[in-house]
Amino acid sequence: MTKTLKLTIFVCGILLVVILGSALLDVSVVFSFNRWVRPFIFAGLAVCVWLAMGRGARARKSYVSNLTVVLSIVLYVVVIFGVSYFFGGGRNVMTPNINTVFVSFWTMGVPLISGELIRYRLLKQTGRRERTAVFVIVTIVFAMLYITDLGSALAGTANWVNFGFASVLPAFAISVLLSFMAIEGSAVSVVLISFIYNLGGVFSPVLPNVERLPWALLICIQVFIVGMVYYRLADESNSAQRKRIARSARISKGPMGTILSLGFGAVMIAFFLQLLPLYPVVILTGSMSGSIERGSLVVMRRIPSHQVFEDVELGLVLHYRSGNMEFVHRVVDFHYTDQGVREFVTQGDANPVPDAELLVQEDVIGTPMFIFPFIGYPNIFIRAIFGGII
Repeated sequence: MTKTLKLTIFVCGILLVVILGSALLDVSVVFSFNRWVRPFIFAGLAVCVWLAMGRGARARKSYVSNLTVVLSIVLYVVVIFGVSYFFGGGRNVMTPNINTVFVSFWTMGVPLISGELIRYRLLKQTGRRERTAVFVIVTIVFAMLYITDLGSALAGTANWVNFGFASVLPAFAISVLLSFMAIEGSAVSVVLISFIYNLGGVFSPVLPNVERLPWALLICIQVFIVGMVYYRLADESNSAQRKRIARSARISKGPMGTILSLGFGAVMIAFFLQLLPLYPVVILTGSMSGSIERGSLVVMRRIPSHQVFEDVELGLVLHYRSGNMEFVHRVVDFHYTDQGVREFVTQGDANPVPDAELLVQEDVIGTPMFIFPFIGYPNIFIRAIFGGII
């Protein structure tokens, strides 16, 4: 038995005890155990493994790992917002402020990151002779770390169909993918992908209103797609594809690629700073529910003050200033002052009465052009964490 295999058995044995302890401890002490004991055990074991294994080999296919991370993030965002759009979604109440975000990261994020660093180092420096044994042990133990209903299953109170398909299956699918990636990939990519699939739902600002079983199957499909892409890109026989990627990378580093990148970056910065004729606005409240839902990202068309009189009519939705705040409401009526200045009466579609303040044309900023549901929730989420008005 080699040194690596002995260290794997020892470390995974301790982790198994910690995992089972978290699942079997009484409710009165499990909270304190998970907050004050488990993170330190995982972090301490990670430090010990990295010191014991010495300097690790560099990832030979770091670009493959980087592409896999990007693909995972894109797929996760598309699925979570897509499912939320079609089946409904709501704000994640688990992380409403900076304190609970920190607590969630400490109790769940630290063990996850430490565990993936342990997995990466054990598999990275494992020889071919014992790699299969290390792979199996590490994959099983770390899959158990991410099984959500393990305590109920051990107590015999779990629904075994839901437990097997909604909890065990995705946990093992994710663990197998990460073990494959740990052999050739980079430590950062393994940690990030694990974080996306295991804790993405905890820190996501919006969660889809679907049952656990279909959501778990969607996660498995995502993992399968990411794994297939990673396998194809990392395959030594697929040299032509790797050369094309390398050639594209060299082209992007040329003068034209630099100019295009800088130009695109400048345009995007100007867009989000609302310096262009089209600019983004996040809907923070539900006052326009029914036409523009809370959490939507709305692309507005700027209306110059001298064009407001001609462009604004009854029924048009406006983005405007009122005092130190900005609103997106609909024009429901208008009046003329003694000086012949037109003042608009506005009202939110979900509000029972019109707004108390009348709107003058100098305060009109723009009108909606495109509406993208749910995409603005990260903005709302950040505002909630740091004490902003939502």
